[in-house]
Amino acid sequence: MKSIYQVSLVIVLCGLVVVILGFLFFPHLFYDQFIWKYFWGPLKADAVSHPVELHGIWAYEGYTLVSEIIYGVFLIFSLLGIYKFFKILKVQVNSSFFLAVFPFILLGPIARVLEDSGLYHPPLIYWFISPLIYVQIAFYFFGSFLFSYYLEKSRFSFRKILLLFGGSLLCINLFYFIIYVFRQDACSYYMSSLVLIVFSLFSFLMVLGFLWYFQKFTYPMALSSLGVLILLPAIYLIGRWLSGSPWMETGETYFVVLPLVLLFAGGTVLGIFVLSKIDILPVKTTLINLFLVFGHMLDGWASYLAVKDPFNLGLIYGEKHPLPQFLMDHVHGLSYPVVKLSMVLIVLYLIDAPFKQELEKYFNLSNLLKLAILILGFAPGLRDLLRVVMGI
Repeated sequence: MKSIYQVSLVIVLCGLVVVILGFLFFPHLFYDQFIWKYFWGPLKADAVSHPVELHGIWAYEGYTLVSEIIYGVFLIFSLLGIYKFFKILKVQVNSSFFLAVFPFILLGPIARVLEDSGLYHPPLIYWFISPLIYVQIAFYFFGSFLFSYYLEKSRFSFRKILLLFGGSLLCINLFYFIIYVFRQDACSYYMSSLVLIVFSLFSFLMVLGFLWYFQKFTYPMALSSLGVLILLPAIYLIGRWLSGSPWMETGETYFVVLPLVLLFAGGTVLGIFVLSKIDILPVKTTLINLFLVFGHMLDGWASYLAVKDPFNLGLIYGEKHPLPQFLMDHVHGLSYPVVKLSMVLIVLYLIDAPFKQELEKYFNLSNLLKLAILILGFAPGLRDLLRVVMGI
């Protein structure tokens, strides 16, 4: 594993040198033809909802094979870095960790659909479009994690833990209050600072309840509470939209899609569970495995219903990724959820069966891999589902 990190470091450093030299001596080739065309241009096109042009190079909303490969490579290096980071801190990526990080997983697609709704204006809008939205959420997560980890390792008394946690909530509220008072035109709607106070009280009570119930403090308690605090404003804004207070003109809402997607995704998971229990499918029915299947089926069925509209609901959505679009064009779109399910089951089998002994040495790495696979399916699935339900 040490050699992998050494090779990764060499590759990253060489890549940085190539990019810097390219910008200095071949700016049109490196920026216009590469950075703009495949990364920054599509992000700006997504923000304005139409193609954009720079020096004769057009960029379009969505992904390409080049950008998806680059993002995939970056994801692999990120996972290795996070694995090393957690190994140094002796953090176990187990069920407690998964539950604590889940609010941050939910935050991504919910914040992304708020961008789709027209809530954010430039330049703030760019931070809510991938890949920058993942950078933003990573900042929230690691900031919350390091603070929570510090509280655990310092072995403070319950009283001091509550004082420090309450102080962090106070700082968050003061920061938002300043934004609320001196707000500009960065957003179409601003949540009242009083609402954030209510959410902060709920977050504080979560930690208090954990301490009372478990009679000890661990970092997932504070991490999950901070995650809920960051998530609740996004849920509140979705609720404002659905309650009849949208900040832009909308099309027809399709609430019926919600139970349909949940029914198809839940039914698929139930089928996998039954087939595994009777030894037809060699897949372990652990909680994270079943939720991973559910997350990808949420994406698969939501995309299928939105793009192919099999029930003639009047949906007019498209697919941005090239491979899913290819699959949508075959077998009336059903090949997409079927292929997606097959790939997920194959990956789970490979992690849990033939490579089990090898990965037991790297317990965190296998679970981080599952977590990354879950996010890659659950995040776009929930976003697509919310977009359809909200009519945007």
